[in-house]
Amino acid sequence: MVRFCFRYFILSLTSFKILTFKNAQIKFGISLTYSYLCGKNNWIMASNYDFVQYIVDQCSGAGDIIAKKMFGDYGIYCDGKIFGLICDDCLYIKPTEVIRPLLRTIDMRPPYDGAKDYFYIADVDDRDYLSMLVRETCKVLPAPNPKKKTR
Repeated sequence: MVRFCFRYFILSLTSFKILTFKNAQIKFGISLTYSYLCGKNNWIMASNYDFVQYIVDQCSGAGDIIAKKMFGDYGIYCDGKIFGLICDDCLYIKPTEVIRPLLRTIDMRPPYDGAKDYFYIADVDDRDYLSMLVRETCKVLPAPNPKKKTR
């Protein structure tokens, strides 16, 4: 790997790998990715795709689970309703009063700077627990708005 350091960016060249570059993938013999240095030594880090797939598999007992890439991280949906976010390899579920008493530990954190607090779920290895949290959250969330037809 070859790295080129600039004032705010670090560019990395890696041969023969598929790397994510913002919302697209570059699939060449030599791939290019970058990291952005934000503020005082805070790295912007996107979620690992393997972790996202693991969370989707763990929550699958609640319904049809889909993760969609959003702004470098992921929104996670159950039967068409967005119930949480996966940011920096952490799972956050929308705060609802229904699941507050069901949580093992109540830890409210913003998933990214400037966001409202969500329930941070540290125990992602218990499939039944996660599925139950997702199922109960989605029961009280409103149905998604129908998409408008485009001409």
